Amino acid sequence: MMGFEGLWAGSFLSNVYEMESTSIGNWLFIMAVGMVVGQVSAGYLSDRVFGGKRKVPIILGTMLYAVNWALLLIAVVSQQRQLLKLLFLSLSITNSMATVPIFGLVADLTPRYVYGTVAGAFNMFPFIGSTAFQGIMGSILDRSGPVVESGTKLFPLKGYLWAFAFCMIAASFAAFLTMFIKERTSSGRVTQRTMTLSKVFTSRRHAAGYS
Repeated sequence: MMGFEGLWAGSFLSNVYEMESTSIGNWLFIMAVGMVVGQVSAGYLSDRVFGGKRKVPIILGTMLYAVNWALLLIAVVSQQRQLLKLLFLSLSITNSMATVPIFGLVADLTPRYVYGTVAGAFNMFPFIGSTAFQGIMGSILDRSGPVVESGTKLFPLKGYLWAFAFCMIAASFAAFLTMFIKERTSSGRVTQRTMTLSKVFTSRRHAAGYS
């Protein structure tokens, strides 16, 4: 999502729909609004609707996110511009729904005395992922036969379709991987693996002289 919104969404709107900077800014603002709505909704769903469960909203959000990419491809091919604008909104909403509960999941499964370290390490991956996706999407676009006008690369529609198809496949694979997420049981117990890790960290703290 960050790879698309942060870099290629603007050039897509400019190259394919020949939008001016003001219009592009309005469309990107729609995505920013969707992100805010999605983050608040994800927190509420996870805490209130699903009773503190993290796995269900993550799975639901990731599946909807993958479906959104498929619908976006359809909207672009069929020239449904109003539908495309709606999908820009829902794309950021479903992405936030899929990612926000992960922070709660990490907090639930991590011993509190190492949470800062774990959260810091975990927080790197969205930025690493967005950097990787920007590069991969750029490589796909470069292979689509762009033309250069006044020193600016203009990518054809087919290049963006290939790049979006890659995002859809990646989102679908992510939805599959969410099936293997572990979380606390309904009684509040952590998984055996997490309990083992907690014991290891505790023993190391005691060995180092911490209480």
